[in-house]
Amino acid sequence: MFGFLNLFLAAAFLRQGMSDADARRLLEEGDPASLAFDRHGVSWRGHRLEAAALAEARRVSDAQMERAKHEAEAERQRRMEETRRQIDAETARAIGQIRSEVADLTVEATERVVGKVLDSADQRRLVEEAVQGLDFSALEKGSSN
Repeated sequence: MFGFLNLFLAAAFLRQGMSDADARRLLEEGDPASLAFDRHGVSWRGHRLEAAALAEARRVSDAQMERAKHEAEAERQRRMEETRRQIDAETARAIGQIRSEVADLTVEATERVVGKVLDSADQRRLVEEAVQGLDFSALEKGSSN
């Protein structure tokens, strides 16, 4: 009925040795009169938690929450880095493929214009000239971000 309060109290009582069955009943508790708060702690159906035990439960809860946040952030950073590596690898592969296709197209177009089959030295020279003339800087910069 009380949501977080029931959950918090059940966890605190469990730390003090409450049975699982009683903790389950506390989680399902719907009667507000079953909880009695005073300046020294809280009571529920014959069980008592002193203020110090409540403070310790809160401290443990806060520490667990902080640890969970740090673990989630570390996992997010790890996934981001892995995604960056994958993007960089795919970009490098795509640039290599584009260069290869430009080379093939350059050789084919030159052979058609010239009307003869080029030897390997001529092919290499034409491909290097064609590939050097291409600007891949935008793609390469984008992959390293």
